[in-house]
Amino acid sequence: HTIGLRMTGQSGHWDYVYEALLQRGTFANTMPIEAWATTTDTGYTFFLPRWGYPRVGVRMNIESGDAGRGALGTFNPMFPDVADSGRIGLVGPANNIDITPNLRIALAPRVFFIPDFALFWRQKNTDAIYGTVTPYLAVPGNTSRERFIGGQLSLPMQINLTPHLTFTMAYGQLFRGAFLKQQRPYPAQSVIFLTNFLTYKF
Repeated sequence: HTIGLRMTGQSGHWDYVYEALLQRGTFANTMPIEAWATTTDTGYTFFLPRWGYPRVGVRMNIESGDAGRGALGTFNPMFPDVADSGRIGLVGPANNIDITPNLRIALAPRVFFIPDFALFWRQKNTDAIYGTVTPYLAVPGNTSRERFIGGQLSLPMQINLTPHLTFTMAYGQLFRGAFLKQQRPYPAQSVIFLTNFLTYKF
């Protein structure tokens, strides 16, 4: 069972969304679950119509990991998306700390540049890295005590073709950190990701 609180609002040029989640239950009908997560997104919008009212923000999320003893502490997001780790989606929202400065600015009418740079750490250095689709285990946690997973650059360009149709191009790169470099027998590598797609909204 997951219960949570959500607070959202706006004050002048500032906007914010804060959430806190608590997860309880049992795993395999024997092991108790004691997990939690917090998510924040705080931004400031400039009154610059020429640039589409640009917004700078910082997103910070923490999802608990497992200490390797007692209750199961790995947060299970149940139905995750790639909001935490961009279109590349390599680092899932479990046993994760991420801090992501971001920007949204219009380069031309209906053309938006939305870059961000995310920094990832393991919340518990006794737990693994999980993929976006939990419980998929991306990298085992017992090969290193390092917490820093890496930094991820995301450079999406969004073009609003019509009120319903959007074209998006994106470049992403995950730069490996100390934890990924210490993987055995082969160190994990940095990853480059390119994508483009059309979105139609009814």
